[in-house]
Amino acid sequence: MRRLNLIVVAPPLYPASNQLEEILNMSAEFNSAMGVSAGKLWKALSEIGQASATKLAEATGLDRNEVQRAIGWLAREDKIRVERKGKNEFFSLIG
Repeated sequence: MRRLNLIVVAPPLYPASNQLEEILNMSAEFNSAMGVSAGKLWKALSEIGQASATKLAEATGLDRNEVQRAIGWLAREDKIRVERKGKNEFFSLIG
C-alpha cells in the first residue's frame, strides 16, 4: 500500500503588516467621514426639528447612504428618535 503525503498551503490568516496599516487607515478615514456626516445631520435636525431622510439629504448635501450611516451613528449614541407616520419615517433629536 502506498502512502500519500499531502502538503496543504493555506493563505495567511492576517494580511501583511503594510496591508493591515492600509486597512486601518481606510477604516479611520471612513469613521472620520461618518462622524462629520453625523455632525451635519445633527445640526440640520437641530434647525429643522423633524425631517425625513430625503429632507435631511437635501438639507445637508449628503447622499442617501451617508444620511443612513449618520442616522445609525446618532442612533447608536441615543441622540435621535424615529417616528413612523404611515410608510414614512421621520427623525428628530432626543432632548
